[in-house]
Amino acid sequence: MIEQNEKKQGKLVYYIIAITVLIIAVLSSLQVLVVKERAKKSVAASYEEDCRRITDAYADVVSIRLSEYIKQMRMYTEADVTKTVDPVEIQSWLIEHASSRTVNNEIGGVVVGFNKFTEKLHSIVSDVKSSKEALEAAGEDLDASMQVRCPSVCRGRGTKNQST
Repeated sequence: MIEQNEKKQGKLVYYIIAITVLIIAVLSSLQVLVVKERAKKSVAASYEEDCRRITDAYADVVSIRLSEYIKQMRMYTEADVTKTVDPVEIQSWLIEHASSRTVNNEIGGVVVGFNKFTEKLHSIVSDVKSSKEALEAAGEDLDASMQVRCPSVCRGRGTKNQST
């Protein structure tokens, strides 16, 4: 009987240990779930707050930059030279005011590109004028040379060109 009591006590201890382990496992699982949910809520709230701060900061930067761009654009749109339609006058005004433009922003980059474009355009126009003058001079020289070398052919051609 003592053996049977000892067996019953052994089984009882075994059941008590098993139930205790099971209760600890269930409570640990519940604790993990509760901590996980709270951490998830906390991280979500923190993430939302961080995103809001970042968005506000970007909105401030964009607002400041837009104000700068508008200020720079007003310099061009409200200038007296824009009311004239003379491109040469506008070009010279742009060149004179090149130092007031900045390169530190997108509009500044566009302006620098525009400045290079106007300088290049000015150079091309000057080259075309020079080429035109050189071609006119060469044409006059060629005409004079042709009249000296073959006056009879050039006379007929000269009257043809003059009549047309």
